[in-house]
Amino acid sequence: MPVIALFSLSLLWGSTFYFTKVLLPDFHPVSIVFYRCVFGAIALLPFFLWKRKKNDLKNVLALLAITLMNAGIPWILMSFSLENLDTTLGSVLNATGPIFGLLLSCAVLKVTVSNQEIISVLVGFIGIALAFIMGSSISNDFQFSSAVLLLFAVNIYAFSAVLTAKFLHDCSVFTLSFMTMVMGSSFSGIFMIGVEPASYQTLFNTKSIFFVHYVRYVQFRVR
Repeated sequence: MPVIALFSLSLLWGSTFYFTKVLLPDFHPVSIVFYRCVFGAIALLPFFLWKRKKNDLKNVLALLAITLMNAGIPWILMSFSLENLDTTLGSVLNATGPIFGLLLSCAVLKVTVSNQEIISVLVGFIGIALAFIMGSSISNDFQFSSAVLLLFAVNIYAFSAVLTAKFLHDCSVFTLSFMTMVMGSSFSGIFMIGVEPASYQTLFNTKSIFFVHYVRYVQFRVR
């Protein structure tokens, strides 16, 4: 069962960059984050109501701030960065999260690092350097600033994981997940009103949804 869960998690997380890239021509990056968080919150709501613990909201300010750092802010930055990054390179750079998490854990939580972990970090940074070199020489979508923006976003949610371990270690994972989606949708929704207000109407317009699918089907048939 743990292997199946790990495989499912890898499949879902890895496909995020591909589907984000597919949606970018039709949706603003902020809108993608908003709908992603809204639908995620809806899916997690039953589990939150069923499995939450009584003391989960004891440190509510830390919960709100950390969950915002875990989704709303970094996901918007990621969506913007993917406008000028190949999905493969984006997923590679995103995989550096554990590396930054380990470094931040050493700085904030004073975690003792083993020699094996040091070697892993060095290998990871070598991989980042190679990704930059290969991305700039092979991919037509590569922009150095977009790659840096993505790495900055990765640092934000890696830091949020460290803060979670320090201040919210007793909080239920169901509450953390649900509040992450709530804060992400609230944060991105405010910005979406300014950058793409029509997106709210498109979500509930069934004619537009079916029309888009029909147009894509016709384009596929023509190809």
